[in-house]
Amino acid sequence: MLHGPQGTSYGANALAGLISVKSAEPADTFGGRAELDAGDYNERSYGAVITGPVPALDSAFRLAAQRYTSDGFYRNAYLGRSDTDGRDELTLRGRWRYDPSDRLRVDLTVLRVQIDNGYDAFAIDNSRTTESDHPSVDRSTPRDCPCMRR
Repeated sequence: MLHGPQGTSYGANALAGLISVKSAEPADTFGGRAELDAGDYNERSYGAVITGPVPALDSAFRLAAQRYTSDGFYRNAYLGRSDTDGRDELTLRGRWRYDPSDRLRVDLTVLRVQIDNGYDAFAIDNSRTTESDHPSVDRSTPRDCPCMRR
């Protein structure tokens, strides 16, 4: 158990572990990049990042977005489908650094992760064919949320 100031960084309920996400700092020069990937099982991934200074506001920013989708690697024989282990993930990150003086610095970080993944990976014979009648899901947003309607 952690005592003292560690609770500020890790939280009071981090006994079983934690995930600490620290995105990259805003840069003092303009820059950016984009990536595009494709693979088997209808795998698609694309993302972009842009960063740079805002001298008029004594600040700098960094914005990043990434999307990953896949039909999954398993075939469900019971349901006759091949998308029950599919993945649909969206990550948006933003950072704003405000430096009005040598003695004051303010950092703002915003993170949005949206996950809608299937979970149908257990096959009794260790093959890539499952027989589950009700595959599980790993979802960060309720299905009835307007943001998840397709």
